[in-house]
Amino acid sequence: MPSTIKEYLNDSYKCELSSAVLLKIESVSGDENSLGLIFDRTIFHPQGGGQPSDEGEIQASNSEFSIKIIGLVYDRSRDIIIHKISKENLNELEAILKHGTTFNQKINKERRLLNTRLHSAGHLLDTAVSKLGLNLVPGKGYHFQDGPYVEYIGSLDKSKINTIKEEMEKTMNDFINNITDENGSIVKIYPYLEGLEELKKLPDYLPKDKPFRWVKLTREDYGCPCGGTHVKHIKDIMSVKISKITNKGKIVRISYLL
Repeated sequence: MPSTIKEYLNDSYKCELSSAVLLKIESVSGDENSLGLIFDRTIFHPQGGGQPSDEGEIQASNSEFSIKIIGLVYDRSRDIIIHKISKENLNELEAILKHGTTFNQKINKERRLLNTRLHSAGHLLDTAVSKLGLNLVPGKGYHFQDGPYVEYIGSLDKSKINTIKEEMEKTMNDFINNITDENGSIVKIYPYLEGLEELKKLPDYLPKDKPFRWVKLTREDYGCPCGGTHVKHIKDIMSVKISKITNKGKIVRISYLL
């Protein structure tokens, strides 16, 4: 089984695909009410890296019957994305679900673009933390619509948190408002050794025998490895509001809104 070609890695704004070939149908571990569909390629982003799954539907090129995708699973060991569908209408689907059939994929565009903006805003937060000289190490990111935040290892002077909150919000929005149109995001997939030679330093957790994707929000941004969707230009984030900063022990959580 070849790895799934992840179209969202090349174009986060692509919300329709008309050339996905069904390679396999399989049961879903721990979910007897669903079937798993594996395509040669997909625009569906599965949950991971603090970003939620896409939602949408598929339609066989020889059928007018749309099939809702009810979940997505990334099988890391096989490097494939499993698209879950309900078994509820299985009798109607049997004539459609044939190996080699070409499917059209369509995701919820509004949800994708909002998730993309939220994710990139989380990365821009890292840039603001660095610019303000805060001694914080990025940790967990949560870029869901119900309350996005980034957690950092470190601590802040609690008497200065309100001032830091204001400075951080201003810094992020200054980035968005003042950047030139030519200074767009840069996304590149590197073979490991090529990436090491160009970037000089890589995180220890990256496997040395696999390529990796490196994302820079601007030319000046050093960037980081990331498998999520991102804006093509930070102007697309539009604006950011820092809603709250909490500091408990050695964890600083910075919450934000768009």
